[in-house]
Amino acid sequence: MDTQILKELVSQEVVERAFLTIAVAGLAVGLITGIAIGTMKHRSKQYAAAGFLLGLLFCGVYGMWLLFDAITDKLGLDSIANLGAQLLLFSAIGAVAGLAVAHLVVMLSRNA
Repeated sequence: MDTQILKELVSQEVVERAFLTIAVAGLAVGLITGIAIGTMKHRSKQYAAAGFLLGLLFCGVYGMWLLFDAITDKLGLDSIANLGAQLLLFSAIGAVAGLAVAHLVVMLSRNA
């Protein structure tokens, strides 16, 4: 009987490369979009900074992937401790990021 070697469909290296690509592309797209919108509204510097900051969220996703991977390696994928740690940590990060984006939107709408 032939033994079949099982292989992951998507390896960790492929996922990490994809997140890194998304982080770099998101930063560039955010900056370019901010400059484009700022040029139309005659506020290039403010909107470029806002686009850059929103683009940094994509870098944050890559950082969160690295953090998730480190925690999972330490606590194990199927442990309750891992689930609790991930839930608390990423809920807090999401809340802070949401508040920051909301503040940025309010700040830009006041200056519009």
